[in-house]
Amino acid sequence: MPSYGLLIFNRNDVVGTLRLTRLFNNTVDEIVIIDSSDPPKYRELMNR
Repeated sequence: MPSYGLLIFNRNDVVGTLRLTRLFNNTVDEIVIIDSSDPPKYRELMNR
């Protein structure tokens, strides 16, 4: 059975990134987020 992953590139869009991870959480086997947000936004994303 094939496995699927999701690669998300993010910059200062915490809400959109969280929406995508929730949407695809049960569909893919792995989610990788490449985040180049400002440090406060990054902390907010990691805390969620």
